[in-house]
Amino acid sequence: MLGWGNGHIPLMVALATLAGLGGGVINLRLLQAAADALTQTAARNPFVLSSLLRTSAFAILAGLFAAVGPWWSMVVFLAGFFIPLALHVVRMVRQPPESL
Repeated sequence: MLGWGNGHIPLMVALATLAGLGGGVINLRLLQAAADALTQTAARNPFVLSSLLRTSAFAILAGLFAAVGPWWSMVVFLAGFFIPLALHVVRMVRQPPESL
């Protein structure tokens, strides 16, 4: 645990949550931009490459939380990471089709 004592666990949970939420928002915005570019140009390769790079970067960040802090901080990061995407999906489902 590289020097993280029991007193630092709440700090690690807060950092993992904030990093997950921030990363989730960034990921959602990048995904929206890539999807817009895909619909305009129909070029699949840039979309796939950006998806692989984005997924790899955030997977490495989740792994760092597991390596530095308690192993379950990775779970907290991933939960925070997917909250913005889940909220966006709920908003899109509730939105009437004509307003899309």
